[in-house]
Amino acid sequence: MHRAVDWRPFDYLTLETTPINRGPVALPRSLSTFELTEAGPGRSVVAMYVRAVDRGLLSFVTIPLAALVIRRQFRAHYAVLARILEDDRRAWSSAP
Repeated sequence: MHRAVDWRPFDYLTLETTPINRGPVALPRSLSTFELTEAGPGRSVVAMYVRAVDRGLLSFVTIPLAALVIRRQFRAHYAVLARILEDDRRAWSSAP
């Protein structure tokens, strides 16, 4: 489950994530910040930073596991975001 905790449009978004545990090892609660940087006309670079909130002895196992899961999930999320942004770009460029 994600909850937006900080947002500055066109600059960054910070989400607090509480995982829904479905496996034998619980993933840690985390904060994820998505930073948008202009990269020329009509282009932006998105950087993602993640910090585990709950840290303990078990985090030596769960944090590397979470990193693998997050990378896989966000590759799919970035593909969806790219499609949405391209649709918006087309809509804005054809607007009167």
